[in-house]
Amino acid sequence: MSNTPEPSRASPRIPLDLECLYTGLIDCNLASTLRLIPSFEALTFHARPGNSPTPVKLLIGRYGDSDVYACPDGSVHRVVVRDSALRKKGTVLGVDRPMGDSCALVPPFSWGRALKEGLVSPMGAEVTALVQLYCGLWAVENGKADLDLPVPRYGDLVRAFETLQKAIETDKMLQPSMRSVQVVEDEEEAGAGAEAEAEAEEIEGKAEREEYGECFQKSSRMRSQGGWLA
Repeated sequence: MSNTPEPSRASPRIPLDLECLYTGLIDCNLASTLRLIPSFEALTFHARPGNSPTPVKLLIGRYGDSDVYACPDGSVHRVVVRDSALRKKGTVLGVDRPMGDSCALVPPFSWGRALKEGLVSPMGAEVTALVQLYCGLWAVENGKADLDLPVPRYGDLVRAFETLQKAIETDKMLQPSMRSVQVVEDEEEAGAGAEAEAEAEEIEGKAEREEYGECFQKSSRMRSQGGWLA
């Protein structure tokens, strides 16, 4: 009999929790916002060594000579990207005050002022939930659902999406040349929203999952809509 240990099986906790959050956001009439926010595949993640406080960090922008990273534990830091008379490349700097408009943030973190102002250590509750959501999706899709990652608090995530929704609605009132948020025609939005609601109905009632990837087996339909699981 072989003594070779079986490979560890990824925990279904993260995808099941994310699925519940997804269904809850649909119930809060946030389907169109779910569809408009960038896919996690459009963002840049960096896995971290085992002795790091968190197993992954998310690149959220550039500030001066540094890349800015947000972590699912609610911390933000900068990493200097080039040598200068002041700092060496690779120097890690804390972020303890808002970086203001001088920080070039990536979407969707650039969409709402409340989110921008929350990007300090410790981060605001709304932006923390958004970072945790993206990191959770990254973990699931990369076969790392067994990582010890915090799950977003439902209320904080809803408020984050409401902030994004408000930013999208405000953006629609601007001239096309001044818009910073991707928008779609109302007819397309209504059709996609109906499909998203139908998707939520399919999700409800599936209480158990044997494989962590099964939670996202319908994501191919959402990918065609440009949804958050794309």
